Amino acid sequence: KSAPYKVIVLDCDQTLWKGVCGEDGVDGIEIDPPRKALQEFMVAQHDSGMLICLCSKNNQEDVWAVFEQRSEMPLKREQIVQARINWQPKSENIKSLAQELNLGLDSFIFVDDNPLECAEVQANCPAVLTLELPSEPNQIPQFLEHVWAFDHLKTTEEDKQRTALYQQNIERESFRKEALTFKDFLTGLGLEVKIAPIAGHTLARVSQLTQRTNQFNLTTIRRSESKIQQLCESGKLECLTVEVSDRFGDYGLVGVLLFEMGADAIKVDTFLLSCRALGRGVEHQMLAKLGTIAKERGLSWIDVSYIPTQKNQPALDFLDAVGISCKQQLGEGWLFKFPVNLAAELTYSPEVTESVNNSPSNPKAKHSEVNRQRQTLAIQQIATQLWDSEQILKLIESQKHRIRPPELESQFVAASNQLEEVIIDAYLFDT
Repeated sequence: KSAPYKVIVLDCDQTLWKGVCGEDGVDGIEIDPPRKALQEFMVAQHDSGMLICLCSKNNQEDVWAVFEQRSEMPLKREQIVQARINWQPKSENIKSLAQELNLGLDSFIFVDDNPLECAEVQANCPAVLTLELPSEPNQIPQFLEHVWAFDHLKTTEEDKQRTALYQQNIERESFRKEALTFKDFLTGLGLEVKIAPIAGHTLARVSQLTQRTNQFNLTTIRRSESKIQQLCESGKLECLTVEVSDRFGDYGLVGVLLFEMGADAIKVDTFLLSCRALGRGVEHQMLAKLGTIAKERGLSWIDVSYIPTQKNQPALDFLDAVGISCKQQLGEGWLFKFPVNLAAELTYSPEVTESVNNSPSNPKAKHSEVNRQRQTLAIQQIATQLWDSEQILKLIESQKHRIRPPELESQFVAASNQLEEVIIDAYLFDT
């Protein structure tokens, strides 16, 4: 199952509008029906919780002048969470956006009309889903409607506020850079953490967090609303939610604890925290809360399991930092068996800045990138060639009558670099 997409990065000229703003001027570019439909589509994506960014080879003042002076544009500047408007390679700009937003590249969708720009991003950011718009503008609305990566199962209140939440986080980062020490930064934030039993109206958000949280997720168990409700109502698991706020605003519901009571220990099923609240001591308060509950119920231990994935190294770093002496092997992962007093009395000492690694360190990462490249080809082909039953039937019939090529006389030679691998993957998919 693929990680959910969270960010859409949009080109500007010939994508958001017809024309080149730096040459045609604000009044010379045209918001024609296909581009207006594209903007309306992206506004709907924004309202569903996607973050919208711009990545354009342009002068900043030319692009922002269009947003300020062309009032008929459906997409507004305040709906843009961040932008990279310069003359750098777009792959480098997308990597910069990923770092600033603290999100993995595999959560990004890049949309551009230029095949050369798309190829550059595909080559240098293979984890990004790169979508090249149809050369015929009138096909753009149909193309977008048939890209399944834009589909959303359910929209939560946090989704509707996501752009504002990330804009607040950018302000926090500016404040962090101005602070003399990380401790000064945290003190100045005035962080408030509320840990409470799950409420009915938060069930959708809790399920969404189990589906979307990757970096700080100890077991990465994905669950639906109905499953979580069933587990809690049956008494098999208890659930706590974590809400955080500070001087810059409300983070929303960002953490979840699911656990059960054993004979002498709390056994943690799910321990997760959104990356936007990570590294500020919230995770310490979550573990301390479990310690307090265990102490009140006369239990001796907190059993915290860690199951490794390509992305959840930050979760293991936290457990190692607070409980390396409690660590023992458990299958392919680890079990941290915390004494109840150690957990209950846990506090955070911010001596160093937080460090979150967005890059997969797992040796399977390269294989995952190849799979993502194949997926990109599949999504593009479905949206452009297989968008209705007639097109699908034609493809099936054509496959029935394929003539296999003759056997090669030369010896097989494996791909020697990444570019050759991409070409081979594209050929294999197409044939």
